[in-house]
Formats: sequence, C-alpha cells, structure tokens
Amino acid sequence: TRVMVTQAIDYLRRQQRFVQLVVNEEHLPDVPDDADFAETGSHLSEEVLMEFVAELPDGCRTVFNLYVFEEKSHKEIAEILHIKEHSSTSQLHRAKCLLIKRIKEYAENERK
Repeated sequence: TRVMVTQAIDYLRRQQRFVQLVVNEEHLPDVPDDADFAETGSHLSEEVLMEFVAELPDGCRTVFNLYVFEEKSHKEIAEILHIKEHSSTSQLHRAKCLLIKRIKEYAENERK
C-alpha cells in the first residue's frame, strides 16, 4: 500500500496536480455539526463511501487518504507532498466538507 501511495503521489507531482492544493481558508465552508449526518453516515456501505472518496479532487483525496488511511500527521503530509502544513489541514477540511455534502445528497436520494 505504501508503495502504491508513493507512486500515486509521484505521478500527481509529475502531472503538476498539486498546484490545486493551495486553497484560501475563506473559501472553505464550516463543517456542520449535524446529528442527522452521523445517523445518515452509519447507513452507508464501505463501497459507496470509498466511491465518494474517489470522487474528491486530487489534492483533497491525496491528503484525506494520507491522513485517514495512512495515519500521517499534517506535518508528515506537508513533507511528503512538499506543501505547507496549513495547506494539508485546509485540504482535509475541504475533503470532509465535500464528503458531507455528497453523503447528504445520497441520503436524500435514497429517501425518495
């Protein structure tokens, strides 16, 4: 897994996709503290959730995967990706917001 992550990072670096990693904090929405979300999230299959993660923009997905699945700190992620630590935290925040939005959309469609 570690080799695959490293290869993916190297590929994205070569493709210059990490330019997208820098996001202004003002453009990030607040993560809602919503009890309904926790309930909705518990009804998702792992497969569906992984599809949502795969749909994330490259920068968000890479930081999310390193933080959640590889259990890297923001400092380690910053070193691996050659970005600022703040960019790592911003991208993780953005990834969470996008996932929350996608999960809510999915849950609303399932109710119909």
